[in-house]
Amino acid sequence: MQYSDVDASRLLFGFTAAYHFLFVPLTIGLAALMAAFEGWSLVTGRPALRRVARFLSWPFVINFVCGVLTGYPLRSQIELHWAGYAHVVQGIVGPVFAFEGQVAPFLFTLVAVVALGWHLKPVWHFLASTALAGVLVVQSTAILMINAWMQWPEGAEFVDGQARIGSVLDLASHPLVVPKVLHTIAGAWVLAGMVVVAICAWFQLRQRHADEARAGLKGAAVFGLVALVVTALAGHWSGERLVSYQPMKFAAIEALWETDGHSADFLVAALPDTVAQRNRFEWAVPGALGWVVDTRETPLQGLKALAQASGAGLPNVGLVFWSFRAMLAAWGLMTVLVLLVIWCAPEPHRPTGRALLWACVAALPLPWIAIEAGWIVCESGRQPWVITGVLTTAQAAGKVPAAEALLHLLLAVELGAVMLWVNVKLHLAHLRRGLSGLQEAPSGLAAASGRRSHRAVLGG
Repeated sequence: MQYSDVDASRLLFGFTAAYHFLFVPLTIGLAALMAAFEGWSLVTGRPALRRVARFLSWPFVINFVCGVLTGYPLRSQIELHWAGYAHVVQGIVGPVFAFEGQVAPFLFTLVAVVALGWHLKPVWHFLASTALAGVLVVQSTAILMINAWMQWPEGAEFVDGQARIGSVLDLASHPLVVPKVLHTIAGAWVLAGMVVVAICAWFQLRQRHADEARAGLKGAAVFGLVALVVTALAGHWSGERLVSYQPMKFAAIEALWETDGHSADFLVAALPDTVAQRNRFEWAVPGALGWVVDTRETPLQGLKALAQASGAGLPNVGLVFWSFRAMLAAWGLMTVLVLLVIWCAPEPHRPTGRALLWACVAALPLPWIAIEAGWIVCESGRQPWVITGVLTTAQAAGKVPAAEALLHLLLAVELGAVMLWVNVKLHLAHLRRGLSGLQEAPSGLAAASGRRSHRAVLGG
C-alpha cells in the first residue's frame, strides 16, 4: 500500500497520540479516585479504602511516568512532521507550554509526596492527593483549550498568518472548552473507576483482601457511576454545541448526507459510503435525535451541502459514525455493570455474584475503547481541517517523506511495545503482591489504647 507524505505523517501522529492517551487519562482518574477514597476513609474512620488508595499509588506512578515519556514524541512530531501547523499555532501553544513549565515543579513534587508520603498523617496525605488531582485537571484543561480552539478558532487574533494570544486565559471563554473539559476529565474518572472495579473484583474472586476488595469494589463503582453520568451530560452539551460550531462533524456522526430540515431520526446502524455519498443500509429510531438537539428550531445540514460550501472535502464518515457508536455502546455496558455492582454487592461464593465479578474483570478494556473512540470522533470528524476553516491537513504538514515517517512509525511501535510490556509486567507483579504489608501502625488514641491494654495484660 502506497502512502502519501501527509498520510504517513498522519498515521504516525495518530498512533503516537492514541498510545499516549492510554496512560494520561488513567493518571488523571487515579489521582481523583485516590483522593476520594482517602477522604471517605477519613470521614468514616474505616482504613480499608485508605489501604486501597495506597495500593493504587504504585499504578499511578507507573502510568504517570509512561504518560510523561510518551508526551515528548508528540511535541517533536509537531515541529518536524507538522511544520505548517507549528508555524500557525506557535503563538497559541507557546503560552500553554510555558504554563506547563510553571506547573511542572508543583506537579512532580505532589507526585513524590503522594507516592512516598504515606507515613504522613492521613489528613495531610489526603490534602496532597486532592491537590495533585486538582493540578492534573488544571494542566489538562490548558491542553484541552488548544484542542477546543482548533475545533473552532475563536479567541485569538491572526497576525501575518500566525495565531496569537496574550495568555492561556484568553482561551478560557471559548464556547467549546467547558463541555470538552468536563467530558474528557469525567472520561478519565470513568477509566480509573472501571480499572479499580476490575482489580477489586479479581481480589474477591481470588479470595484475597476481602475487606479492602469489597469496600474498593463498591467505592469504585459509585465513583464510576457518577463519572458516567457526568460524561453523558457533558456529551449531550457537546452535541448541542456541535450543531452550531461544527455542523460537518455532527453530520458525520449521524451519517446525515442530505439537508432534510427537521428530521430527528437517530441511526442506530448504517453503512455510510463516502464515495457514493449515501448510506447503503440504515436502521433508525424515529425522533431519537431530538433528545440531543431540538431539530424543530435548528435545521440540520447535510454532508453534501456542507462539503460544497467549504470546498475542502469530507471526513471519513464511516470511521466517525461507528467510532461514536462504539463509544456509546461501551458507555452503556459500563453503566449497566456498575449499577449491578452497586445493587447486588456481589460475593464470590454465590454463582450470580461470581459471574458478575468475572464480568467486572472482562469489562476492563471498555473504558479505553470509549476514550479512544471518542478521540477518533473528535479528531477525524474535524477533517480535512486541522484548524477548522483556517488550515487544512495538507497545509499543516511538513516536508517529511513518507518513507521516513513510516520508519519513525515502525520505531514508535517497537518502543511502544517494549514500554507496554514493562508496564503490564509491573502491574501484574503489583497485583500478585496485593495489599500485603500496607497495614499501617495505629496512631493517636488507638495507639494509646493499645499501650494501656498491653500494660494491663502484663500487670502494669
